[in-house]
Order: sequence, then C-alpha cells, then structure tokens
Amino acid sequence: MHDRILVRMKAMLITAIFSVVLSAHPQNAETQSAGSKPSALVEGHLICSDTGAPARGATVRLRLLSNLLPKEPGAHEGNTRNPPDEVTDFNGNYRFPSVAQGIYVVSVDQDGYYDNFGIAKNILDHFSTDEQKAILATFPQVTVSSSGSLRQDIVIRRGGSISGHVTVDSGGVPGKISIEPILVSTPLFGNTVEKDHQFGAPGINSWVTDDDRGFYRIAGLPQGKYKIKIQVTEHSDSASFGNGNLYVYAPEALKDSDAQLIDVTEGGELTGIDINIPTRLLHSISGTITQGGEPVAKAHISLQLQGEKEHYNSGAITNADGDYRIDLLPSGTYIVKADGPYRTVPSGSSHPRSGKVTIQLGDGDAANANIDLSVPTQNH
Repeated sequence: MHDRILVRMKAMLITAIFSVVLSAHPQNAETQSAGSKPSALVEGHLICSDTGAPARGATVRLRLLSNLLPKEPGAHEGNTRNPPDEVTDFNGNYRFPSVAQGIYVVSVDQDGYYDNFGIAKNILDHFSTDEQKAILATFPQVTVSSSGSLRQDIVIRRGGSISGHVTVDSGGVPGKISIEPILVSTPLFGNTVEKDHQFGAPGINSWVTDDDRGFYRIAGLPQGKYKIKIQVTEHSDSASFGNGNLYVYAPEALKDSDAQLIDVTEGGELTGIDINIPTRLLHSISGTITQGGEPVAKAHISLQLQGEKEHYNSGAITNADGDYRIDLLPSGTYIVKADGPYRTVPSGSSHPRSGKVTIQLGDGDAANANIDLSVPTQNH
C-alpha cells in the first residue's frame, strides 16, 4: 500500500508542484573570511504557471531537511536553524543573502496557488524514514556546502477554487461565519479516502468568511476531493440561554456522512457550491440543574450526540435558578452532562458533583432535561 501511494506521490509532486532550474556558481572567496563557517547566497525567480507573469509578493521558505526527518541515533547535531522567510519583489525575484550549511527543502506560499509541501509535512509520520526521505526528495531542494551562490527558479501552479452562497432556510444569511474545506482524498496520497482521518487541508491557508450577502470563495486548493463545512454558533449575553454550536456541510447536511463530495482540479473554478442552514431540522434542549431539590447556579453543561464525535455545545452555564438552554441541535439521542461548580473547603478545592441524562430529541424541543446532581444518571 505504501509503495503504491509513494509512487503516486512522487509522480504528482514532480510534475504538478514545481518546475525547478537549479544551478550553482563557484565559490567566491570574498564571501568567506578565514576560519568562518561557509554560507551561501540562495536566490531565484518565481513564475505563475497560468499567466507566465512573475509571482509578486510570494513567501519563499527554506526548511532544513534534517529538521523534517526523525533524528538518527548518534547523529551529529549540526545547523538546526531555518533562515527567515523571504518575499519576492515586484519582478518575482527572491534572495536569501546568507544561508548556513545544510540541505534545504524550498516551499512557496502565494494566494491562489498551491504548495503540497504543507500537506506532505503533516502526513510524514505515516511513513517510514526511508519513505519520508523519498517523499521530501520530490520537492525542490538546495544543498549549501560552501560559500558562493545557488539559484533556483520555480514555477508555481494555480490551485482550484470553490465558491458559493451560504443561506438560512428561514430567510436571509447567517452573518459572518467561517467556511472550511475538508480535504478527503488527493492524488498525493494515492487517491485513497481515509475512513477515520480527514486532512482538514493542513498547510493550506483556506479558511475564509462569507461576505455581507453570504457569498464565499476559497482559492489555492490542491486537486482532490473535498467537503465544505461551516460552523454556526449562537451566544447570548446570558451564558445560560441561547447557546449553540453546529456544523453544517454543503449542501445542507448535518452529518459528515451526508456531505457533498466536491472534485477540485488544478486551476478549476467550481461555483454554486451552496450551503443552506436547515433551521427546520434544529431544536433546543433545556432544563434545570438541582441538588437535593435546590437549584445549582454556575453548573457547566455539555452535550454529546451519540454516534457523532463532535460536541455540539460545551459552554452553557446555569443561571441563578439552575436553568439552561442549548439551541441549534439536530434530532438524535443526546447525553447531557452537568458538572456542579467547584467549592472551596478548608482543605482546598473539592471536585464538583456531576450527573447525566439521556434525551431523545425528535421533531420538537426538549424542555425536560433536568438533572439532580444527587442522582448520577437519568433517562428521559
């Protein structure tokens, strides 16, 4: 399995990420004083694949290869510091004036263009050391072994984009919310969909917010299959009422398994990936927390929807009457947990009492999620 993934990763990364020209110039004696450690000038030119224009204002990074790989036992600890990032000028040129000895991986960050290095770096620990070396070898590298200058010209590649409209079924738009692309599979990983692990677009600056009309656009995405996810939150001035935390996937799915799978190609523009927040399918759970019949103020309420990993809310606090309410909940079976406040006793802080109740939330609100902290587990 690893062999197949590795072959695909090599092919994709070599052909789709960078076009590299690397040349070394002879050592310049003026750049190295007697007894000093050699350092080199590393420079180059960045070109956009789709326009042929210079990549202006792009961030170029040099990352030591030795920092990216597991430390071998007994290995000599050499240079461990990466040089500061550099930004290309208006002509697309970059320049690292003094780079210490070492082997460096070069990566580029530019709006609208992709760099799979960020993804590869986040999944390296899934592979053996030899496989990691082979993966990193597919990226442009520069080896500084003596003074002088090294040149590396790079062609960066236009990523795909996803755009759409976020609405609420009861009318209007939800206001400012974050839209996140979830990378499910990509040719970089052999096009295999991981059941229990999604990559969340690591290393891709792709979180965006919608505008005042609810429109969004995410650009610079590597090719692959994605799901689009938004997080809807509700907070009132009171910590006890009107709290909610909900995830919705395009087009209006409340579960990851029901989300639309979106195929992004290099430079492709996908429009009309709309997300609708289905308030008609959302309800609330409310109740009162007591202990021995007396209301408990400042008890902490958390919810867990059975069969789902995500907590829908974990921040409700009961008011002076022991009451709380949590909104934006889809139907299902919930475990509601209440933790009483910490109390100070002469010997120090004591652990709070806690209790749970299981609630079946159907087509309406549940207003009877009451918990007495004297009774650990209840069912409704």
